[in-house]
Amino acid sequence: MNLLRTGLAIATIAAIGLLPLAAQGDPTATGPPCGFHAQMTDYLRTVYGEIPIGRGLRGDGMVLEVMAAPVGSWTIIVTGPNSVSCLVSAGESWEMFPLGPSSGSGHRLTAAVGADPE
Repeated sequence: MNLLRTGLAIATIAAIGLLPLAAQGDPTATGPPCGFHAQMTDYLRTVYGEIPIGRGLRGDGMVLEVMAAPVGSWTIIVTGPNSVSCLVSAGESWEMFPLGPSSGSGHRLTAAVGADPE
C-alpha cells in the first residue's frame, strides 16, 4: 500500500472537515477518516478519479464499497445506515479480473471461481 497516498488522503479529508465525524462527537476519539457518503465519494472521484466498482453488505449491516480509478489507485470504504462512510484502506496498482458472464445487474462470482452456476 502506498503510505504516502494514504497519508495525503487522510490529511486532505481531515482538512475539508470530514474527519470529525469519525469521533462521533468525542473530540478525543481517534479513528479512520469518515464523512458523509456523498462527500467521500465526490472527493475520491474528483481528486483520484475513483468510481465505485463493487459493493457488498457485511454481516453487521455496513456496506463495504471498493472504489478504483483507471490509473490503478483504489480505496475501500464502509458506510453505515446513517450514510457516514469511513476509509478502511487505500493503495495503488489495482487490477480487475474478469468475473465471467454477466447475469442481470452483476456478475456471477461462481463462474469466475470455476464452480457450477446455479
